[in-house]
Amino acid sequence: KNIADRFIAVSEKVHDYLKNNLNCAPKKIKLINEFISSEEILSKSNEKSIFEINKELNRKPNEVLIVGIGTACLRKGIDILIEANEILVEKGYENIKFIWVGSLMKEKEIISSLLKKEKNFLFLGEKENPFPYLNAADIFVLPSREDPFPLVVLEAMALGKPSTVFKDGGGIPEAVHDCGIVVNEMNAESLADAIIKLVENKRLMEGFSIKCREKQKEKYDSNIVIPEIHDLINKSLNIDNSS
Repeated sequence: KNIADRFIAVSEKVHDYLKNNLNCAPKKIKLINEFISSEEILSKSNEKSIFEINKELNRKPNEVLIVGIGTACLRKGIDILIEANEILVEKGYENIKFIWVGSLMKEKEIISSLLKKEKNFLFLGEKENPFPYLNAADIFVLPSREDPFPLVVLEAMALGKPSTVFKDGGGIPEAVHDCGIVVNEMNAESLADAIIKLVENKRLMEGFSIKCREKQKEKYDSNIVIPEIHDLINKSLNIDNSS
């Protein structure tokens, strides 16, 4: 039995789960998207220049930079991304550099053994400010097996970085579907194909980049969403906020 007067669902998948699996009354559920502050992300991303990041990473001219951010664990799919990198190298795509920013905690031995044999896959560990690395990226990839609605994808959108995610990896495909690539099959081969599609089509990437920024500001920004939450609370408390 649920006793709450109102439920805020941060994604359509959460909305449907509350209604269909937890038997919450639809009239009690309000879909209000997750959000970030694009101004804050843009400010933090400029604390190091792209030139500085490229120098730190020893990035070659015209090298495509693909970034993943999050705890380096199997749930986040870092092993799938490592395997996708191997596939791309086998296909001759040696002008791609992968980096992963985040802590190495769960499955440490498994992930460490996979990383040891990778030449163009850099594991950077935790960074106090990961956003300059994200700002230097061409593509953001989050190959999570399960992730409710990861804010890092919205942060990538705010910086104009097209994302690649798995269709069945959680709620974030709702945000990505028209400004990035949602991969239907959860495997390294399909992920590699999606990356190739972006790498080989600069116009597609440029179009996604513009759409990413626009969509994040229109639907997933604190300036838009916080007033919605405030309004819902007032209505639930029968407070007239019109004066």
